Amino acid sequence: MKAAVLTNPGAPLMLVEGIAVPPLRPAQVLVRIAFSGVCHSQVM
Repeated sequence: MKAAVLTNPGAPLMLVEGIAVPPLRPAQVLVRIAFSGVCHSQVM
C-alpha cells in the first residue's frame, strides 16, 4: 500500500510505499483507489 505522509505542518508530503495493510474487522471493506486529489488548503 502507498501513503502520502505529512510529518509536520508546512512540511512537504512524503510518498511512502510498502505500508502494511491493517487487518479488516467485521463489517469493514478495503477500497482500492486509482486516483485521488487533495486541495492544498486541506493539508495546512
